[in-house]
Amino acid sequence: MVDIRRKDVSVKMERRAHPRLEFHCTARVVGIKDSVNITDISLGGFFFELKLSAKLRMGQIANVAISLPTENEPMRIKVRLINQTERGVGCAFVDLAPNQRRAIRNCFETFKDTIPIG
Repeated sequence: MVDIRRKDVSVKMERRAHPRLEFHCTARVVGIKDSVNITDISLGGFFFELKLSAKLRMGQIANVAISLPTENEPMRIKVRLINQTERGVGCAFVDLAPNQRRAIRNCFETFKDTIPIG
């Protein structure tokens, strides 16, 4: 027998405006010595792994060269650092030019059939 009675379940509200995809590529962040590994991307930003003992200043703008697999050359963009965890840093795209927005959308659309993570 199937129980169809209503149950109240606590659901965490998603604050993201754009769905994320598990996605892996490298990037260079000005001020960080080594390349970083991006682990997910959305049309609004990305997350990169970073093991640092010191915290970065959240809210600051950083210059990034990201190597999207759908582009021939690394793309230079600006991001705002918005969240740092023990695993890495979440970034939001800032002031994207139309060609940059198209390149990110193209990459997202190319890989959207992978499993979304949020």
